Amino acid sequence: MTNQAVALTTYEQSFLKRNSMLSFIVGLFFSIEPIYRITSPMLDQHLWLKSLFSLIGIGLFIAMVVIFVKTLPSIKTASKKAFWFGEFSDEYLNYVNKKGYKYSFFSTVYFLIFYKYIDKHLMHFFNNLPADDLATLAIAVAFIGYGLPVITELRGEDG
Repeated sequence: MTNQAVALTTYEQSFLKRNSMLSFIVGLFFSIEPIYRITSPMLDQHLWLKSLFSLIGIGLFIAMVVIFVKTLPSIKTASKKAFWFGEFSDEYLNYVNKKGYKYSFFSTVYFLIFYKYIDKHLMHFFNNLPADDLATLAIAVAFIGYGLPVITELRGEDG
């Protein structure tokens, strides 16, 4: 393997790590508001919990901006195929990326199936969850479903 190929693989790995971390943080950020609305009847008695949700949301937004700014340089150095199509020059990075996509798809589908069939048992818990919050939660599950497996697969790698 030439030095140029090793450098490209290192850049692509850095891009994949940062992209998956950004995906995970974005998923958490999207999940805050619907979770707040689901738990709002219980939070009316505890004002400090409402403040905690606000602080978590602000913290996640700041983390999202910081990670996005850190991801920008790795976008420039990664190959165009890795950025646009998710095709990496390294087989292992391709495997990890496709595994993340697969987990994202199936976790979102299972979440929607779960939501469809809970109407008789847990619907009192989800009474004040409108369709846009359901869509937001599904998007959050998709982002977390991609980011988490990729982060765990690359956790031992340097870069």
